[in-house]
Amino acid sequence: MLFFRSKARPIIFVILSLVIMTGKGSLYLTPIEEISAPYLFSLSDWEIRNIFSKWLYEVKVKFNDPDILVNADHFVYDHLEALHAEENNINDSVDYESRENIVHDKDIQFIRESLEHIIEGKVSEVLGEENIGYFQPLNGIEIHFPPVDITIQEPPKLLVVSPRNRIDLVETVLLKTDVTVDEMMALENVIAKQFDLSALILDLGGIATYPSILPPDKSLESFLIVTAHEWLHHYLFFKPLGREYWTDSTMTSINETVANMFGEEVGLKAYRKFPERVISDSTENSSAITNEFDFRKELRETRIRVDDLLNQGQLELAEVYMNERRIVINDNGYYIRKLNQAYFAFNGTYADHPASVSPIASQLDQIRNSSDSLSDFIDKVSQVSTHAEFLNLVDRHE
Repeated sequence: MLFFRSKARPIIFVILSLVIMTGKGSLYLTPIEEISAPYLFSLSDWEIRNIFSKWLYEVKVKFNDPDILVNADHFVYDHLEALHAEENNINDSVDYESRENIVHDKDIQFIRESLEHIIEGKVSEVLGEENIGYFQPLNGIEIHFPPVDITIQEPPKLLVVSPRNRIDLVETVLLKTDVTVDEMMALENVIAKQFDLSALILDLGGIATYPSILPPDKSLESFLIVTAHEWLHHYLFFKPLGREYWTDSTMTSINETVANMFGEEVGLKAYRKFPERVISDSTENSSAITNEFDFRKELRETRIRVDDLLNQGQLELAEVYMNERRIVINDNGYYIRKLNQAYFAFNGTYADHPASVSPIASQLDQIRNSSDSLSDFIDKVSQVSTHAEFLNLVDRHE
């Protein structure tokens, strides 16, 4: 199959970049954006700075190591830990100049770009096997659109805003990557005091710019899952479901939950294509939590109780309760910096997350289990443009 990588990439990059930059945008700043102005992340500037990076890398590969995909397993085994080590060095650097020197080190940059190339190739291979994203504009030529395209670097942070008297995602704002914790807390407090809103600034696990941005601290498995997740957002930009992403919170939730399901299924299939020694050495460095504390159960019960209190008009009591629950959750090994309405509003967008009380995840599971294949599932849900159409689709798969 023709993956249509190098020749098509410039055209596709321009198309997707324009869609991404204009999809939610406007020509004026909202009051929340105005107060966040010193920290705003410019998506258009980022796209312009990254527009040639993949092309330059592919030129370097042709001259330096044209067989890098053939030797992908060895490369990942040898260099994934090096990327994580350098990320730790970046985090430990106290001054901006030291951080920038590490980020732009040529060896590390080549490792990062090569890992991107390998991850893109593995995910593309699975998409080919699943026959997702392929079409034939000419006889005998199959084109994969859009190409899988990622960059491994720190993504922007996200400011999330919800009303205090209910859980509802009313605004999100991208912020610069280097906003400090003190600056985050100060901005959250200003928004709370000035607008009487719940605000939270959080780290993103990935973002569907083009190329998608993935943070460097992930395991190989997570890289592949998130790459597939973000690719589906690119794919859905050209389908009714993706075009209605910003219509309301329900359509956003359908989009994100479909992407979660798709990312898990495709990412794990791509992960299993690596040999055992790569898989066993690429797990995330996280301390095992051995107690019997059920995070998902506890967080979901917290969400349900908070909704009850807010529905009863017990705003202050709900906020005291959320802080008490945050302390309990943190004491059991699951760190949450701030547990508030904005936290639930953002994480509740993913209907398979314990912060959600939406039935969308189980409804999508129902459709997936009744579909002949992953491709069949995506073909069906991608045509949904309203919640009513989605419910009709669910009814047809009971």
